[in-house]
Amino acid sequence: MKKITILVLLFLNIAFSYGQYYYIPHISAGQNPGGLNNDGEYPVGSGLPADWTLVQGPGSSAAWSAQATLPFPFTFNGNVVNNYFVSNSGVLTFASSVGVAPSFTNTAIPSSSIPDNSLCVWGVQGIGSNDNIVSKVFGTAPNRQFWILFSSYTGDNTSSWQYWSFVLEESTNKIYIVDQRFSGTASTLTVGIQINSTTAFQVAGSPSLACLAGANATPADNTYYEFIPGTLPTHDIWMKSLNIYPIAPIATAPFTVTGLLTNLGSETVNSMNINYNINGGSPLTFNVTGLSLNTYANYTYTHPQSWTPAAIGLYTLKVWASNINGNPDQNNANDTVTLLVNVVNQIVQRLPMHESFTSSTCAPCVAGNQNLATQFAANPGKWVCLKYQMSWPGNGDPYYTAEGGDRRTFYGVNSVPQLWVDGGLGINTSSYTSAQLNARYNVPSFVNLSANYTISGNTVDMNININPVADIQSNNLKMQVAIFEYTTHNNTGTNGETEFKYVMKKMVPDAMGTSLAPLVAGTNVTQSLTYTFQGIYRLPPNALSPINNAIENSVEEFGDLGVVVWLQDQTTKEIFQSCYATILVGTTEIGNPDGIISIFPNPAKTEVNVHYFLAEEASVSVDIYSMMGQKVSSVENIRTASGSHYQVFDTQNLTNGIYIMNLNLGGKRYTSKLNISK
Repeated sequence: MKKITILVLLFLNIAFSYGQYYYIPHISAGQNPGGLNNDGEYPVGSGLPADWTLVQGPGSSAAWSAQATLPFPFTFNGNVVNNYFVSNSGVLTFASSVGVAPSFTNTAIPSSSIPDNSLCVWGVQGIGSNDNIVSKVFGTAPNRQFWILFSSYTGDNTSSWQYWSFVLEESTNKIYIVDQRFSGTASTLTVGIQINSTTAFQVAGSPSLACLAGANATPADNTYYEFIPGTLPTHDIWMKSLNIYPIAPIATAPFTVTGLLTNLGSETVNSMNINYNINGGSPLTFNVTGLSLNTYANYTYTHPQSWTPAAIGLYTLKVWASNINGNPDQNNANDTVTLLVNVVNQIVQRLPMHESFTSSTCAPCVAGNQNLATQFAANPGKWVCLKYQMSWPGNGDPYYTAEGGDRRTFYGVNSVPQLWVDGGLGINTSSYTSAQLNARYNVPSFVNLSANYTISGNTVDMNININPVADIQSNNLKMQVAIFEYTTHNNTGTNGETEFKYVMKKMVPDAMGTSLAPLVAGTNVTQSLTYTFQGIYRLPPNALSPINNAIENSVEEFGDLGVVVWLQDQTTKEIFQSCYATILVGTTEIGNPDGIISIFPNPAKTEVNVHYFLAEEASVSVDIYSMMGQKVSSVENIRTASGSHYQVFDTQNLTNGIYIMNLNLGGKRYTSKLNISK
């Protein structure tokens, strides 16, 4: 048999006797391989679509499933296979029969514990009540994928969980091992393929390979390893990325053509050509020398000839590698990256949209909310925020809503506190930094977004103006609108917080938003919406009996309501722009059992008037706070006779922005938003 030589960097502790595969290191592309599987990653019966087929349930000890049939013939190691067994210890085998299942304790492969012709995510443990192995076919012949999913599997520590899948691809006979979801203590796994007791291909880092995916229940944070039949090409450059924003203001030209590539060839790369052209024109070629790029090593390329577009418009920018160590690239399927760039006249300041998932029953949410307030205070005027109170831990927050649950599902949120910024990031709110906020603030936007609203009783009327300065080519664009309460207190739970900010009360018309056609530069789009809160206020005991918007509401103070608007691609989740709506000049009225409390004008310039009624003599206090909770003005403990009263507050020293006015009328507290606009 022909002797096979491989690079030590490719595989650890591997010997070969026959058969050949090579693998591409983990790819984090924001989608599953091929983009066919977009199902949510949830436990069986608790969010996972019902059309998955159960292959094996949990067990307290390692065990094989019954033999199962593949949905299409698959060639493994040069032989067609039709059936498989899978164990709850993370091993799938194409062997015709099996003995004792590999234990939950994994080692390096090849291993005598693993049958011939097997795939491994060895070290996962299917011992919990939700731990199931399920399968499903995606796509159409002859380009189908067969997924075998370890759903909600227990990790090394029983308090952790993870999701992994084996993916068999029709026609190409590729094998993908997908790291989909993880939370808790990192497992140490053996990931790879074993041909027999002397031949295996394991991912570097095994048998102590850690999970790389996050807790997101969508493919957005998935990563995968691609195993390809055959031998590693000698010369193969993978152009991974092109780091130019797809909408570029012409005033910032010339543009630097830069990005990331990876050597997927077996030979160390010492030189290559980096080429690019515009709209299929003549290529600009740069010969890069003095490299020492080992197999799987990354390289950041920068072409020395920048690009200056002649005019605004759409351009196709193509970048590719060639002449690898003086040789042609052996795999032209991955050596080119293409980007459609929209060169525009103007840019617009972005206001990053912060969607925070939190709960008054979540102890870590205290630090998350405090950190968010700190970052906002350090970056005034650079952000928009909306918070969704969630239905867990425990019985969850009383102000949980089904629409908040819809946003949770949209992003695949499964832990709190969690923060999504402009439809991305998806991190623990406690770890958010000013640097991350400013990074999003400095990404140009290409659409002006403004809105105003009025409050009359329980009705909020909203007007939105969308003015794009460049075409926004989104085929699934939505305008999202939410009415929120700036400060709430009644939903105090078990975590010690007594005051909650930017609490979402109602999405208008609902969580699905309003569909918009792709935006055309210079063409204004206007939208008018109205919503009336129904019934009377009710404070639910917890999230188990949330507010029914058809008959009741959870608004503590109607004068404290705000409106937030954002434009979002529902497919990619990208948010193009967001804004707070401005309350129109006029009178803000706050419901009061003894009469009406009026604040006018609102917005105010140099002074604001407060009109209130007292049924009997009482002490009156009025405090004005910034949105960061700092008291900026106050009149305290004024003994006031019964009847109707007017009070004037000097606001000329207050800067433009939103403030909170708290009125304490004889022990009854009322809150309203105050807008200063000079």
